[in-house]
Amino acid sequence: ADFHPLRSANDRGSDSWEQLNKIAEKRAKDASPAAMPSLDHATMSDFGEVYEPSDDTYLLIDGIQSDLNENPTIAKSARTILELGSGNGVPITFCSKLLPSALSIATDINPKALAFTKKTAMENKVTNLETIQCDLATPLLESCKQRIDIVIFNPPYVPTPDDEVSGNGIAVSWAGGERGRRVVDRAIPQIAHLLSENGVCYMITVDDNDPEEIAQTFDALGIQMFPLVRRRACNEYLSVQKLVRKQQTKPQEGGEEK
Repeated sequence: ADFHPLRSANDRGSDSWEQLNKIAEKRAKDASPAAMPSLDHATMSDFGEVYEPSDDTYLLIDGIQSDLNENPTIAKSARTILELGSGNGVPITFCSKLLPSALSIATDINPKALAFTKKTAMENKVTNLETIQCDLATPLLESCKQRIDIVIFNPPYVPTPDDEVSGNGIAVSWAGGERGRRVVDRAIPQIAHLLSENGVCYMITVDDNDPEEIAQTFDALGIQMFPLVRRRACNEYLSVQKLVRKQQTKPQEGGEEK
């Protein structure tokens, strides 16, 4: 992927979306850093085949921890957790440790990533994890309709040529095609299909993905999306987007959603 300049404020969306971004930036600054699951099993060669934890990984688990602390009913009601494209297994392992009574499912198209995810879970004494090699959550769509309480998704969001979005090797963990949206756009209807009535999804985006447009697409499917936490990382702004069904109220600066 080519280096691209940081987007100006004029390119980041409407005034209302920018206000949500500012709230998310403040929430990220106020959040306590989440404790990374152990990766003592990893070797340098592993990260030639599996996505190495990076700024997006850290922001994702920080955001999950912050939101579960502010909204404890999410954790209390969660029975099933799903990570689409688990890669190194850090987010699903982190969430599984917080919610040990929930069933956790990790999918990935890369078999080496799934094997690494299993090792990450075992290293951290997580025993409630199932893994499925597949594209997104395709084999779960029939059996898990509106049954997933927490969805985690750190997609391949980097803008690249479309021909890089193929195969099942490490490149598919970051190559996102035009606007970094090729995989994200395919995942949108699946997330809307799988999310339970009171479920929540945590999804990473960068500004190049045009997250406000993604939010509009989800809105048409009955899902509300808004920035939860947001942080600058080198030449881009990373955001964890929170998604809920629209019967829940609009985001507030802190506290439980009623």
